[in-house]
Amino acid sequence: MTEYGRCPAYGTQCEYVAKVEAQAAEIERLRGLLGRADAALRGANMNMNVVERKIRAALAGKAEQ
Repeated sequence: MTEYGRCPAYGTQCEYVAKVEAQAAEIERLRGLLGRADAALRGANMNMNVVERKIRAALAGKAEQ
């Protein structure tokens, strides 16, 4: 079954418009996923920085002993 949308230029039913609208919706969905992935990576990077500082501090303490 083919889906049709309303063509903004002519006001007629158009399969092309429906395809473009579906692609635009998919792009927006992927942008949202990318934004969430970016936020997760930034959070993980901050966590890694904290872990690295703790490890360095522990190693410095071992070196002093």
